[in-house]
Amino acid sequence: MIPFDPELVSKMPWGLQRLRNLVLRRVLLKSMATADLTIFISDHARALIERFARIPNPVTIPHGISDAFRAQAVPRPRPDAAPAGKYVLYVSRFDLYKHHMEVVRAFHALPAHLTEGTSLVFLGESDMPQAETVRALIAELGLGDKVLIGGAVPYETLPAWYAHADAVLFASSCENCPNILLESMASGRPVLSSNVMPMPEFGGDGIAYFSPFAPAEISTALARVLGDAPYRAQVGEAALQMSKRYDWDLTAQATLSAILALHDKPASLAARSGTVEV
Repeated sequence: MIPFDPELVSKMPWGLQRLRNLVLRRVLLKSMATADLTIFISDHARALIERFARIPNPVTIPHGISDAFRAQAVPRPRPDAAPAGKYVLYVSRFDLYKHHMEVVRAFHALPAHLTEGTSLVFLGESDMPQAETVRALIAELGLGDKVLIGGAVPYETLPAWYAHADAVLFASSCENCPNILLESMASGRPVLSSNVMPMPEFGGDGIAYFSPFAPAEISTALARVLGDAPYRAQVGEAALQMSKRYDWDLTAQATLSAILALHDKPASLAARSGTVEV
């Protein structure tokens, strides 16, 4: 969705990355405007892109969730690299729109009794300038023993990281269908998320929200989930129930149905459109 976020693109310095996104936007819009079928993975993306071009035959089919991420009766072994004690988990590569800086400031602002024995863990690609900026902030705030940047980890190890987290946080402000958010919901752990669309489209009433631009809001959301055990359990269960809407078998069936339906449509496809519910 980056090419269709003018504010985010405007923050990029002039160079290859900014030029790439400007070109991508033009190419993608032309492709979708002439396609026989365009499958969107969120209603948010569909509505946003339809402001720029008339899409002849759009459908919305969200991604599913692998069963490997779903909560299990027998917990997975705790990851060897996990810190001792409790931890709040944030899985995402380091980019400006992922708001790691705001998350660090929010964690620093928490009352001491809530961070005692609790760490903040970042997992995801970290060999980029934004990660170095976050590391500098961690050092500046004296959080070196509290905040762990674990870098990229094998994908198959992520379910165990989710399963043992005290809470899972997702602070992105630019997504299409946020797989990380869906996978964290399926873990049954309490999920705190950015309130920027499309996150509420997928989390519904099953998770807690905050503005990713406001460290104070993130801190307030964290304080409530870490300090209130019944609320923590309630949010975890609600996230788990909401995650059941997303399944790869349903996604595959809906995708095949949308493709086969092309056979029954006139060549022009006129202006027909629809949403495939899964």
